Amino acid sequence: MAFSDLYDWISHLPHPSQWRRSVQSVRLFKMVELMAERRGGGKVCFSIDVTSWRTIPLGEFSCESMEVTTSCLFSFFIKSISYLLHNIKELGKSTELQLPSADPVPSNIDLSITQSPNYPLIFNSAFLCVCLLVMSPVTDRLYPQITQEFTQLTFPEFLSAIGTHLETPLMRFLGAYFSASFTSSLQEEPFHSSYARKISDLWKVGIYSPIVCMKTAKSHHKLCNLPQTTGKLGDALRYQQLESIIQLNHTIHLRHQEPYIKIEVGIDNLRCDVYPFDILQASSCSDVIATERYFPSRISLSVTPQHQPGDDLAISVGESSPNPTVHNANRSGLELSFQSPKQVGVKALFETETSFDMKYWKYGQSAQGVSGIFTWVLYDPVNKTEVTSSKPPKFSFMDTNPWYRDRYRKPCSPFNNEGGVVFANDRYGKKFTWRLERKTEDKILKLKIEGTIWLTYWPNVYNTSFYETRSHEFCEQIEIPLVKSK
Repeated sequence: MAFSDLYDWISHLPHPSQWRRSVQSVRLFKMVELMAERRGGGKVCFSIDVTSWRTIPLGEFSCESMEVTTSCLFSFFIKSISYLLHNIKELGKSTELQLPSADPVPSNIDLSITQSPNYPLIFNSAFLCVCLLVMSPVTDRLYPQITQEFTQLTFPEFLSAIGTHLETPLMRFLGAYFSASFTSSLQEEPFHSSYARKISDLWKVGIYSPIVCMKTAKSHHKLCNLPQTTGKLGDALRYQQLESIIQLNHTIHLRHQEPYIKIEVGIDNLRCDVYPFDILQASSCSDVIATERYFPSRISLSVTPQHQPGDDLAISVGESSPNPTVHNANRSGLELSFQSPKQVGVKALFETETSFDMKYWKYGQSAQGVSGIFTWVLYDPVNKTEVTSSKPPKFSFMDTNPWYRDRYRKPCSPFNNEGGVVFANDRYGKKFTWRLERKTEDKILKLKIEGTIWLTYWPNVYNTSFYETRSHEFCEQIEIPLVKSK
């Protein structure tokens, strides 16, 4: 049976009294079965059976109504995911795994989720995550199948269902799992996830991607393929993950005397971090190697209204951050020296000093058609070029304090102490403004949000000639009702 049919199999189970056998089972993967065992009182005990390893009970559930049973199972999955994530370090140490007790009624989920047309896929996503968590010591052999299943499931909706408090630890577990598995099984379908959902009056776009699943844009030829790279530096760089949150705000202006609708969209907050997995702390990596990580070097984000053919649409663009200021200082004069009563030295002196007042990050806005494009670009202040298109100087060891060395502890670093960046609307708050015809009032405007994030590695403390830039693309869609903002 295909994994995507799991929900249908459970929801169509007959009442236990009608079973011909006391145990019903279905094979999900090559070595994994889901088993349902009939118990007294019209109850069923579900369990996961892993061939040649162990059987993991999921608990007893009443089967008077399969609709209630699937809701209770989903509630139990979410509770189990929370429990397992908080006890992740103990999973591989004990052969006995005690999961939380099942509730007779669903207690920790929004029941409106069960009414979603994608609920069966959300249910399957929850069960797949439980499988990964409880079988983490043996799931490396299932990597190709599990990767394929994740690409077919509506995983972003599942992240919305489990809540923000579980989103980050779950994505870090999955990122570490796929990074380790990707090393030994190079798949064409790498794991990454992005979503867009509305939270209060903001639109939140979340992006997660393990480093090994990102495209290589520029690399040193010796270590250009991290999954095949060995050594301590390769291990440190392999087990890292891109984590980014983009929050957008919007305002709709409707005035009676104006024949158009004005729509403003801007950046409320943009955070981009690189998270090193905990697996590094348990390995033999030294403190020096552990500080080696990628850093954000360029972010591009475009917002495109999906308007109907025939609708007139105009866009206004805000200003970009200013170019670097150049300071010229000239000094001229005569220099006299008296060495003896008969010798007088005269020397003309003329000097020119040029200095640049340059910021690390340059912010820009541009338009392409009706698309508004935000860009944040990291510049090398020494050679005045984009970091993504350059490389560390060959003779940087002669520089006693290059900007990228020991970059997370310097007071003037372009990154925060965790190695990421934060752009807030008080500094990068310029908005795009679109004007739409008045006839579109009360309709829904779809906005396509797409972009690319580049991560670059230059040595931090460790002495190496290796450098690399990787990129990750994402694309999401949000919907804005064309009614006057409150």
